[in-house]
Amino acid sequence: FSLMIKEHPLPSKYGVVFLKDNKVERIVEKPLEIESKFISTGIYKFPPMIFDEIEKLTSHGIYDLTSVLQKLISQGIEVDTIVAERWMDIVYPWDILYVNGEMIHDISSSISGSIEKNVTLKGNVSIGRDSRVYAGSYIQGPVVIGEGCEIGPNVCIYPSTVIGDNVVVNSFSEIRNSVIMDEVHVGSNASISNSVIGKGSIINSHFSIISGKAKMEVEGEFKELENIGAIIGEDCDISSHVAIEPGRIIGRRCSIDSFKRVIKDIPSEMKVM
Repeated sequence: FSLMIKEHPLPSKYGVVFLKDNKVERIVEKPLEIESKFISTGIYKFPPMIFDEIEKLTSHGIYDLTSVLQKLISQGIEVDTIVAERWMDIVYPWDILYVNGEMIHDISSSISGSIEKNVTLKGNVSIGRDSRVYAGSYIQGPVVIGEGCEIGPNVCIYPSTVIGDNVVVNSFSEIRNSVIMDEVHVGSNASISNSVIGKGSIINSHFSIISGKAKMEVEGEFKELENIGAIIGEDCDISSHVAIEPGRIIGRRCSIDSFKRVIKDIPSEMKVM
């Protein structure tokens, strides 16, 4: 029995692990008082018999693994710990950008698609099968572009950007430090930075996300971020000449009419006219 743990500056947000001789003594979920900086990463190594134990405990109304593990410890089973060298968690939507920024530096250059003349590639750039980068485009890695994409002509993509599969980015658009998920369409003359665009969203021409300092609210908690763009949910339809202020969160399947400036969060399935 083993559990991977990690020191964390905000352990109260997680299951805090208390140790004795490098073994798990107990786990407390989101405690009010912090006596240990080690948290559970949720990564376990169990023998097959764990499934029998889980079945027994679920019949008594215990469903989460933390409680299962605590029950086993109380029965005298020793749980070893492994300290993770590198572990990142996505708790808030903007954490996607942080994790992406950390992981993307591990990529190497790989060109499986086609590159037209007068395209500039700098640094590590990965381009998937059946993707095409049109003339005049500039890509500065680290950048990942998935399969079946159309980029350009005359598009600029800057470091720490990941573009999913079947994405279209039209001419004279610029993307920086952003995650563009599968099947997104970005119109011409768009400017996207420090942002996450959800799967299947349509972004029309002259779209602009303004990056800057913002106070974000999620479930009553406020987080102050130094340089953030926008978080846009999946299947949104954003018309031309729309500008979004720093730190705004737009829910799933929202529709925004042309020439609007978004200054506050928009819940899912709303239409801005």
